[in-house]
Amino acid sequence: MELAFNGDGSEYAWQLKEAFEKDGDLIKEFRTSEDLIQIIGEMTRLILIVNPTPVLLKKCVQALGRSGGKTKKTPLIAAFSAPIEVPDEGIFAIADDFVIQPARVDEIVLRADVHRRKMYGSGRVIQRQNLIINVDNHQVFLDGKPLDFTYKEFELLKTFAENPGRAYRREDLLRMIWGDDYYGGTRTVDVHVRRIRSKIEANRRFIETVHGVGYRFVRAD
Repeated sequence: MELAFNGDGSEYAWQLKEAFEKDGDLIKEFRTSEDLIQIIGEMTRLILIVNPTPVLLKKCVQALGRSGGKTKKTPLIAAFSAPIEVPDEGIFAIADDFVIQPARVDEIVLRADVHRRKMYGSGRVIQRQNLIINVDNHQVFLDGKPLDFTYKEFELLKTFAENPGRAYRREDLLRMIWGDDYYGGTRTVDVHVRRIRSKIEANRRFIETVHGVGYRFVRAD
């Protein structure tokens, strides 16, 4: 999951950031609502603000409103490390998830996962940049939008995405996806890879050809 993160410099904020990074989430930090406008987009799946002021929260929501509707469904979580006596009532209308009591780090991570499941369904999820693959539900999302994949296309994409940077020989892919009893040639793999690319590579290259070998999923820098 790609996370837009605003910390307050506290130990609590550092622990939260570290927890999400250990989960494999891509962190993009922002300090002001203007910074948020620069980093927000189709790939951001959650906004987390630690110990925010009501003013900062409202400005961030205004920034989302100026983003052209691209982030309409992006959850925003406001996390507090200490109790607040009387929260600004306007915050409840702004934040999708609001934690008043001192929130444990693992609770925030769990809440984020709940929001992710609401968007992409339950089950194991593989995220590679703006590409989301729900392994258990056989669903693929690009920029938050669902894509149609045949069974073989899905299995091939999942195999690549699970091991970015690993080069697969066409013969091995044929055996893994189509089985030992399949008598077609390796051209079948090329055709399916071309179809996958046409669906997911409008603005970014995910699968690259390894000349003399086969294919591999591009490892993110």
